[in-house]
Amino acid sequence: MFSATIRSFSAEARARVHEEAPRVVRGIGEAHGMTVEAVVDEGYPVTVNDPRRGGVRSPDGGSTVRSRPLF
Repeated sequence: MFSATIRSFSAEARARVHEEAPRVVRGIGEAHGMTVEAVVDEGYPVTVNDPRRGGVRSPDGGSTVRSRPLF
C-alpha cells in the first residue's frame, strides 16, 4: 500500500494532482508487473491564509509580532 498527502496553493493545482497521481501510480506498478488500484481521498480543502489574521514572526521563531491588534 502506498499513501501520500497533497498540499497545494490553488484548487486548480490540487485538481490536477488528483487527476494525474493515479495514472502515475498505476504506471509505476505496471512497470514492476503489478496491478494497482488507485484511490484519491478528497480530504481537506486548499488552505488559504487570511491576510487580516497574519503577522510577522520574530527572528527567533517565537511569538508573532503584530503592528496592530488582531481584533
